[in-house]
Formats: sequence, C-alpha cells, structure tokens
Amino acid sequence: MLLVTSALAATLEVPADYSTIQEALDAAEDGDEILVAGGGYSEDLTVGAEVEVRADGDVEIIGRHLLESPSSFEGIDFTGNGSDPCFRIDTDELTVADASVVGCAGAFTSSAGVTLVLHAVELSGNASPDGAGAIQLDGGDLVMTDSSVRGNSTTYGQTGGIEVNGDVVIESSVLSDNQGYSGPGALQVSGSLVLQDTVVDGNSTTYGTSGGVAVVGGTVEISGSEFSDNAGYNGGGALYVQGGDLVVESTTFEGSSTTYNAGGAIAWLDGDFLMMSDVRATGGSAQNGGGLLYARGGSISLVRVWLEEGQTTYGDGGVASLTGNSVEVTNSVFRAGTAQGTGVLAVSGQSASLVNNDFLDGSSQYGASLLSLGSAYTEFVNNIGAFGPDTPVSVGGTVEASHNAWFELDAIELEGPDDVLADCEFVAYPDDLHLAEGSPCIDAGTPDLLDADGSPSDIGAFGGPDSEAPESEDTGDTGDTGVPLDTDPDGGVDDTGLDGDVKLQGSGVRGFCGCRSGNALILLGFLMLFRRRDRFTRSSSPGRTADI
Repeated sequence: MLLVTSALAATLEVPADYSTIQEALDAAEDGDEILVAGGGYSEDLTVGAEVEVRADGDVEIIGRHLLESPSSFEGIDFTGNGSDPCFRIDTDELTVADASVVGCAGAFTSSAGVTLVLHAVELSGNASPDGAGAIQLDGGDLVMTDSSVRGNSTTYGQTGGIEVNGDVVIESSVLSDNQGYSGPGALQVSGSLVLQDTVVDGNSTTYGTSGGVAVVGGTVEISGSEFSDNAGYNGGGALYVQGGDLVVESTTFEGSSTTYNAGGAIAWLDGDFLMMSDVRATGGSAQNGGGLLYARGGSISLVRVWLEEGQTTYGDGGVASLTGNSVEVTNSVFRAGTAQGTGVLAVSGQSASLVNNDFLDGSSQYGASLLSLGSAYTEFVNNIGAFGPDTPVSVGGTVEASHNAWFELDAIELEGPDDVLADCEFVAYPDDLHLAEGSPCIDAGTPDLLDADGSPSDIGAFGGPDSEAPESEDTGDTGDTGVPLDTDPDGGVDDTGLDGDVKLQGSGVRGFCGCRSGNALILLGFLMLFRRRDRFTRSSSPGRTADI
C-alpha cells in the first residue's frame, strides 16, 4: 500500500533542513514527508523511497523526474524542459493532487504497470514527438478526477492527450483541444473505460480514428458527459469503440465529424452489447454511413435517444445506421438526415423492434428518404413517419406494422392496420415533438401498450410506458428531449466537468482519506470501474482498428 506511515515517520523541510529537494529525497525513508517551502526549484528528481512531497506555499519545480518507489506529490506546479517527459514512472503507484504539469515532452510515461491517480491536476501544453502528449501508460491503470487535459499534442505518435494500455476511470474532468496524429485526439484506451460527468471538447486527429475518445478491446460506460466539436479522421468523430460493450447514459454529442469512414459522432464495432439511453446528438457528418451513429455488433438497444441533423456522403443512414442480431429502439427521435442511401435510419440484421419513435425530415439521393428496414424480421408499432419525399420507406424482410402515423409523405409504403393518416400536430416542430392537445395520435397507439400515466398509448416518441426517464434521487427535470438533467445541491442544473458543485471532498492526498495516502481515491476509482461489470462480457485482447 502507498505511503504506509509509522511512528518514526519524519517531516523533512526544504530549504530549512535540506538545501535542495533531492537532498531531502536522498535522506528520506519510507513513510516520510518532504515539505517544500514556496519558491522556484530547478532540479531533476529521483524518488527512491515511499514519500509524500508536499508544497508549503507556491512551489514550481522545473526539470525531469524518475520515480522508483510509490510516492505522492501535492500542491506543486511542474514545468518541463520541453524535450523530455516530466515523469518517468518505474514503480507501481503514483498519486498527484492539486498540481499542474506543463511544457513537457509527455507529462507522465510508464511501462511498469503503474496505478496513476490524479486529482485536481492540470495537464496543458505538453507535446511529445513520438508518444502521447500528456500521459502514456504502456501497462497500468489511470484514475483521474476533477482534472483537465488541455492543449496537448503529439507530432508523430498516436494520441494527443492520454494513452493507456489498461483500465481508466475519469470523473468530473475536461479533455479539450488535444491534437492526435495516428490515434485519437483526447483519449485512447486498450482496456475498460468509465467516463462520468466529463467534457470532451474540441479535440482532433490528423490520421487517427476518433477526434475524442477511442477504446479497443474493453467495456465502456459513459454517463453525464458532454462531447462537442470533436473531429475524427477514420471513423467515430467523438467516440470510437471496437470489440467491447458500450453503455452511454444521459450524455450529449454536438458538432462531431469524421473525414473518412462511418459514425460522425459515434462508431461502435464488433461488440456484444450496445445500450444508449437519454442521449442527445446533433450536427454530425461522416463519409460512409451513420452521420451521427454507426453501430455494428450483437445486441443494440436505444431508449429515449434524440439524434438529429446528420449527413453522410456515401452509404446509408444520414442520421444512424444500425446492424445487429437484435435491434431495439424505443421512444427515440431520428430527424433531419441526408444521405446517398437511406436518409434518416437504416436497420439491418436478424431482428428489430421499433416502437414509439419519430422518423422525420429525411432526404436521399438514391434510397428511401426516411427508413430502410432490412432485418429478417421487424416489429414496427406506434411510430410516426413524416416529411419524407419520394420513397420514404424501403423494406427488405418481414415487417409486422400497426398503429403508426404517416403524414407529409409523397407515398406510404408501409401502411398497416389502425394507422393514422393525418398530421399528428406537434407542439412546436422541430423543437418540441410532444403531441399538441387534440392531436389525432393521442391514445391512438396499440392497445397492447399503455402510457406511463396508465392511459392508452400515444403514437410517437413520447408515448408508451418508457417515454419518461425513471426517477432517482439525483435526477431532475427531463425537459422536452427526455434527457434527464442532474441537479447540484443548490437546486440548479449540474455543471458537467470542473465547475460542478459535487466534488470529492478534501484537498490533496491527505484529504482523500484523512491519512497520508491516496489509497481511498484508488479504491473509489476501481469501485466505479467494476460497479456494473456484470452488465458486460469482457472482450478479447486489443487488435487493429476494424474496417467499417
């Protein structure tokens, strides 16, 4: 365990007891604390004992540092020399808190299987010629809370921000304006990822996959986060997941794109299970399918998902393309898609169930303007299809359809029993797609389903039993989109990332657990990582990026 104290632990003061920090490190024994007075220190440090180095005032250390024993640093600003990594880690634990690391050729590098714990740390302006700009762990795990990774880059390496061959937990942090080269802009993980209440903004890559986050070979769980203005090159503009299961909850994606391949905002490939709930994505573009979402794998479940304003140059699904053994979509909105193939949503695979959704406002050069239903069997009930020129729907398998609504179409290809062939009268199209009072689609759905209030089901995305997000202690108003908004203790809407009111208590390593180690924070991170592991099936070892 890190920094186990004993009755004989001492406090060594710099410069009162030792003129340099390195002299104090050389004299320290396991469990000692080194207290550094305010000032600037130009030293290359080697840490050989299990110690805590803590600032007493404003402390800046300029240099490169080798860590050979578990250690921690608190309250220190580290500045690199521009040509070397600031920290080379050759031990199994390192904790850094209330600190900044800038101007390094890679802030943290390790091949030792380290557990790196960062709390309230700023990593900015770090640039590596051939590795990750901020963090590169070639074996090991990362736990990062209340931190920011901004403006880091790599010249010819893979990831501009963070690259970890292991498991990662990130909470209440910001990943922004990082530039990758052959990998993603912000974060690459070969393992499992938990991402909570985090902002991923303005990241890009020169030739890699996602501009934002790419995960290969591990399970991924994302909640309460915001992705915006991320630009990928070879698929998954904001988020790329290959060979692992993916759960995304209460998260937004805006302004994402990929130059080539598919999935302007999200690309999910070859996993067993994808679940998205209470997610909103707007303004995405891709080259080869799925202007906002491209999903290809086993089981796909979308609940209360709002995807709009997507386009793809080639292929199907201006908004989304879904291919799976089982595809279930409920209470979702797919709107404003443009494609060479299917304009809005393309579905294929073994079986599909589309119940209580809106498919609106699509255009296609050669295919259906709204929908392509290519699964072997499709259940299609309580949906609205509207604003689709030419051929709105194409069918490639068996479709059982009933109690749907169709209007503002050039033709109706999928008319079933008890359909409504009249304007459903939205409250304020396209911003509020609730049904207006007196709409012919109210209580007009299948009698096999009831609305959440127990009345006969409405047709469209706001009807049926799952139209509202389940209530919980930390979930507030769902708003018109159905996406819940968390609230801070003051009653206001939660600020995602560094500005939110809900934080880990305490300052620095000592505050994490009331002791002299970061073990409590490490435990917190891995409890987060494994808390819902039974929802997933761990995938095989990482491989190369798959063709989409």
